[in-house]
Amino acid sequence: MSVVARALIVVAALALTAAGWYAVDAQRITEHRVHALYEAQGAAWSRGDGKALCAQFASDYVGHEQQARPAGARLAQPDKTQACFAIDRLMKLRDSAHERGLPVKYTVTVGRILMARDGHSAEIELREHLDIGGEFLSDTVGADIVGVRDGELLLTGRRSMSHVSGPKAAEA
Repeated sequence: MSVVARALIVVAALALTAAGWYAVDAQRITEHRVHALYEAQGAAWSRGDGKALCAQFASDYVGHEQQARPAGARLAQPDKTQACFAIDRLMKLRDSAHERGLPVKYTVTVGRILMARDGHSAEIELREHLDIGGEFLSDTVGADIVGVRDGELLLTGRRSMSHVSGPKAAEA
């Protein structure tokens, strides 16, 4: 076998190895991917894109949310359908506030990212603040659970406590 043929075989083997590493890495969670997920949430809130927010939930999503509201405490365990319905209601409030020139502010602070050893799931400690024109306010502390599904990083669960207030708190 010639030197050129051997060199081509080595290059082909290296290319296949690199492609394999890339395919494995696409199934792993990284801090960069986690931060990109939350940056996408902030951008979706800014443009009023509830569909983009809903698309971040895995089909098997289940939340465990304690909410302190003016009308009393509530425990919710939403699935993806219920979470998306809640987002739709919040987006209607957001759009109404936006049309009236009221500010809408969404911030999320990512804390510790606790990744599973296999890199396929993680728990993300977070703090969220949502202020829809002073009419609906929510401050949340908790943890999101994320997982990789078909190469995409999605929310699979949440454990949180929220304090909800404002004159429109009952509408969301």
